[in-house]
Amino acid sequence: MLKGSVNEAIKGTGLAGQTVDIENNTVGHAGAAGIQLAGADHLTLTSNDISDSGTRSPSNPAIYLNGVSVADFNTAITGNTGARNGLDAIALHGTTGTALTWRTIANSTSTGPLGYLVDGPLTVNGGLSLNQNDYVPSLGAITVAGGPLTATGAVVTSLQDSTGNIPTRGSCFDPKVSTSCLRPTPADGGGTPLHSG
Repeated sequence: MLKGSVNEAIKGTGLAGQTVDIENNTVGHAGAAGIQLAGADHLTLTSNDISDSGTRSPSNPAIYLNGVSVADFNTAITGNTGARNGLDAIALHGTTGTALTWRTIANSTSTGPLGYLVDGPLTVNGGLSLNQNDYVPSLGAITVAGGPLTATGAVVTSLQDSTGNIPTRGSCFDPKVSTSCLRPTPADGGGTPLHSG
């Protein structure tokens, strides 16, 4: 178990071209994201449990995939769980190498699957499935290339449009400038927040 880090418990930078395999770790009480990886393009990230991390101000996600490339959320990035984090989420921007089925952030006191949030432009190379009641917070455009966009009763919105159980405002992606946050504007989603390529 990795416990009590001041910043990230696991942090990797300059990972392009490197094989990165992070599996079956337990992270607790990291000051920032439990795991932060920059530029990963050969990534296996499975069955990690992150709890009580990223709770300082501004809050952070359990896992941050900064500029990920060809990410495979079907087999290589799966089974990651957490609870009581600043955001019980995998935050990402970059590209996927496969289709993506959206998972909404739960932010719970009970351990469960980590949801997703998009903190910059994301290209999904394959289909994107958004199910009933999915909540898709994004700070950049989501482009779907080479597959269908399937959405039934989902909400796609600015990352700055925080809901009660998904407190993205005041996070490291949208820090508070005072005791109140600015209202989101249409430009916050990078123009059209969701489109097919």
